[in-house]
Formats: sequence, structure tokens, C-alpha cells
Amino acid sequence: MLLVLLACAPTELKVGGGSEAGGPVEEVHSGQEVEVQDPVAKVSVVPTIQLGEEVLFDGTASIDPTGKQLISWDWSCTDGSVGDQPTLSLVPTAAGALSCTLTVTASSGHSATATGSVQVEEAPPAPMADWTFLFFINGDNDLEEYALLDVNELEQVGSTEKVNFLVQLDRAARYSRADGDWTSARRLRLEKDNNENAITSPVISDLGEVDSGKASTVVDFVKWGAETYPAKHYALVLWDHGDGWYIAADSAGTTPRKGVSWDEGSNREISVADGDLAELLSGAVEATGQPLDLFGIDACLMGLWEVAYVVAPYAKTYVGSQDYEGAYGWKYDQAFAGVAADSTLGAPVIGDSIASTFYASGDSTQSVSDMSAMPALNEALDNVAVALMASDTGTDVWDNAVYRSTSYDDVNSDLGQLLDLIAASSDPAVVQAATAALAAYDGVILSNYARRKGTGFSIYAPSRRLDRSYLSGPWSAGSWDELVGAMVQ
Repeated sequence: MLLVLLACAPTELKVGGGSEAGGPVEEVHSGQEVEVQDPVAKVSVVPTIQLGEEVLFDGTASIDPTGKQLISWDWSCTDGSVGDQPTLSLVPTAAGALSCTLTVTASSGHSATATGSVQVEEAPPAPMADWTFLFFINGDNDLEEYALLDVNELEQVGSTEKVNFLVQLDRAARYSRADGDWTSARRLRLEKDNNENAITSPVISDLGEVDSGKASTVVDFVKWGAETYPAKHYALVLWDHGDGWYIAADSAGTTPRKGVSWDEGSNREISVADGDLAELLSGAVEATGQPLDLFGIDACLMGLWEVAYVVAPYAKTYVGSQDYEGAYGWKYDQAFAGVAADSTLGAPVIGDSIASTFYASGDSTQSVSDMSAMPALNEALDNVAVALMASDTGTDVWDNAVYRSTSYDDVNSDLGQLLDLIAASSDPAVVQAATAALAAYDGVILSNYARRKGTGFSIYAPSRRLDRSYLSGPWSAGSWDELVGAMVQ
């Protein structure tokens, strides 16, 4: 190709159409035509990727045939992505075809375009594990420091090919500056390490600020875990402050809270009486497609009959404490070492490991219960309530039993002790009902490690000042709430 250069001659530009291959254009110099070339746009990209992978659209092979550098690069993609560099990196959020068009412009003002396409395929599911454990750890409050410690304990065990330890960890904006002092919520699949001072497992996703006091936040976590790390068996653990059914108002007159997982940022928690816990568990079961094999709450005062009443339709085994717990919580490194080594262990055995190692560490009470036996216990307690309300000595028996049984948080009595004392009644009908209830209760409690002679569950049995909101809780379908309402004025 011949280029004729005429020095100092005025020029007139004749613009040709840009194309991927490029093409000649003409410049007119004092009546003489000189050939000029369009730039050439080229895009390279791999043909297929899996959803969630990064893809690189590479336009660096684009050129200006005159040897000059291109002056601009403009990307426009079918998913709305744009860019202004020679390359464009994306992480597609949906399966299907993704195309990106590059427009390059030369110093002559001419441009050319090229398009690259990649097929985004759904990622194949992870191999079916035996267990997926989902730890919802709400450290968005004054327990932030201890949340970090417990995740580090779990990293001493770490996931295996057959056992997934998944964590959603929400942090607070204050309290602890450890581990980078990030304040969002992150999801991780824990990997084994020997670093007790830092969480080293890779962050799978950073969710930003979330409300860990909402049931839907937990359900979203379970959905993600079940879809990404499917398993034969699922366990869900809630970690945070807990106040069971009732906690007294503080000196500032704060309204009593009844639930678990208090998020300081939103100032809300997952209620037991108002339906949040049932919503959470129902959503978790829908996400996994099966009842939870194990449901546990690492928090104070959650080993209540009322809590188990809500849990029973959705889980097979429940682990909780009827007493207060220390801030350090369960002994995660010891409690879950067994299932990591032998993934065939069942929920009752894993639950016993949680409870026994917690108790052995010098902390408080923990019990493991069989939720399939709850309907029989619920019916038996209804019969006790009916018998006491019909008995001439019912009020005296109730007052004596409540007074002498171990009390947790002033208004929750140990259920086993309460039934033992009611069974000492002189009324044969009351004795029969209480004896049958004790037998049903024994069928619920699989293992129990307790201080203060706790038997596994507490139950709302105030001696004075009835909290009337109790009368509309999920358990109000039975008769125990009627007994409480009749005995306490």
C-alpha cells in the first residue's frame, strides 16, 4: 500500500465505516487522495465458564495500523457492565450467554468494534457431604470478642470432604478491633488451621450490614448453605445472647425481651412467643428439604419447654441450656472434633458431645432432647394442668411446687423438679397425671449435664405477677398457659 505525504498541504477527511477488520479511508490533500486505515478491534475470551467464576474480556490485540496508540477503549456488555480499559474482568451473576462489545478509537477519530461472547454455565453442586453444620454467629453486640474466639475454635477442627462447617459471622462497629476490625457480616467455609488468634478461612462472601435479629436473615444463610454445600444431614446453631421466654426489665426500664440473637444495630431479636423462631425454622426446613437433624442454641436460658414446643415440628434433636451460659459459649474445638473424624455420627451423639464438653469446661447446664417425643410430653402437661385446676388443693400444690423447685431467672422452674413436687399431691388424679408427665419427660431428655440439679428443661411457672403475653404464645393451644393464668394473679 502506498502512502503519499504532501507536506504543509491542507487536508479534508473522508470518514469510512469502522469494522472489526478495519478498512481504508481517504484523506484529500489539495485535490490528491491519501489512503488512511481504520483501527482494528479484536476481543478474545474463553468460550465457557461456571457461574461464580471470573471471566476476562481481552481487547489488547486491538491496534491502529498506522502504528499509533489507540486513544480510547469502551466496553458495553449485555449484563449492563461497562469499562474503559483494554481489558474487562467480570463475575457474572446469572447463567446464560454474556456478550461484551469493545469500541476502540484511533487518534484519527476513526473507530472500530468487536464483540466477544462467553457461555455462563450453572456450577455443578458440591459433592454430597454427610453433614453440613450452619453456625449463625451474631456478634453484632457486646459479645463480638467471644464470637471471634468461637470461630477460631471451630477452625481448630475445620471442614472435611464429608463435613462442612459453614459460618455466617456478623460483627459490631465497636467492642473488638481484632482480626482486621471489619464490621460487616461474612460467610465462610471453615478450614483447619492452628492459629488461635486470627480467622484464616477464606471469605466466600461479604454481605455488608445485615440484621441478625431477623428470622429471614438466618433463612437466607441456610438456603445458601444447603444449595452450595448439600448434605445428607443438616445442623443449625444460633449463637448469641438468649433470654428464653422472659428476662426482667433492666434499671432503665427496658421492655423485657423474649427471644434470641439480639442485633445491637437494629435493636431487635428473634422472638419465641411472637412467631419469629417458628418462621426461622420453617424456612430452614423448606431450604434443606428435610427436618433439621440437629438444632442448637448457644445462648442463655433457651432450654425451655416453650422453646422446644416451637422447635419440635422442625428438628429431630435439640441442644440448649436452661441456665445462664458464660460468654465463651460451647467448647467448639472439642464438641465437633468427633464428627469431623467420623462423619457417620448421629445427632444425639453429636449433641451429647456438645453438652458434655461444655459442662466439663466448668460452665453451666446443657441438655440434649428428642423432639419426636415432645407431642407426648405436651399432652401429659395438659393433663397435669387440667388435674390441678380441678383439684381442691391445686393452688396449694402449685404454690409449694413453684416455691421449692429450682428457679431460673425468677420465673422459670425446673420442669422435672416441678413435676416431682406436684406428684406428691394428696389428690390421686393429680398424682396420676404428674407421674405420667414425668415418664413422658424422661422420654424427651436424651442426655443432661446440669448444675443446680437441673433436669433438662425449665418451664414458665411464676409465683406472682403474670406476664399476660404468655397466654397468647404458640403453646396456648394447650392447657399449661390456662393453669398459669389461673394460679397467678
